Amino acid sequence: MPWLNMKNSSENQPDKKERVPLEDAPFTIMVFAITSFTLIAFVLVITLWVS
Repeated sequence: MPWLNMKNSSENQPDKKERVPLEDAPFTIMVFAITSFTLIAFVLVITLWVS
């Protein structure tokens, strides 16, 4: 039964080190801040240019 063999082989692998969810937080905050600022500036420029 190959499906049992696959299940057993996945259980036998050593546990990988768990990633800390917050270790990428500064990078994520920076990306969100830059993206938000760019979007706000773009909408503001387009709004002022059209009016």
